[in-house]
Amino acid sequence: LSTSRPLVLRPPQPSRPVRRSVSDIFGPAKPGEQVGVKLTKGEENGSWILATVSRYYPDSDIFEVQDEDDESKLLKLPSENVERLEDSVDGLAKGDMVLAVFPDTTSFYRATISKPVKRSSQGMSEVFVQFEDDEDETGRTPHRRVTARYVMHNPDGDDDGNQYDDDEEGEDDAV
Repeated sequence: LSTSRPLVLRPPQPSRPVRRSVSDIFGPAKPGEQVGVKLTKGEENGSWILATVSRYYPDSDIFEVQDEDDESKLLKLPSENVERLEDSVDGLAKGDMVLAVFPDTTSFYRATISKPVKRSSQGMSEVFVQFEDDEDETGRTPHRRVTARYVMHNPDGDDDGNQYDDDEEGEDDAV
């Protein structure tokens, strides 16, 4: 008689910590808090921008946010289109596909973390990224420094880093 135990298969463990959503940890964003928001198809074709929370409606799980670039623009969006920003570099590593705010703008664009991520001892961590379609006149893609707060894993979860929904009308999704 064999007394061997049945083989138990376990899913592979990630090699580094998985970056959890700040809203999973601390709840919904608060009024006055800066967030990343995904605009709906009718508003900029699914791109992500910086905004500030004006109000949260817990009964409907809807946020009212103000566009950082246009103070007159108030948007009401479902919570799944609002991502809290964090100052931590936990869960970010060289080679990760991310969304990051392009310098001197309020828009998130696809990028790859291009240098090893280091924590700052003075509190403001920065991440070096290379943005897609950001070649200079020589064809090289520069390494751009972005404050860690403005770098997030693609909340849409697309493996290819695509920040847009599939376009049903066949329009070009170029940034």
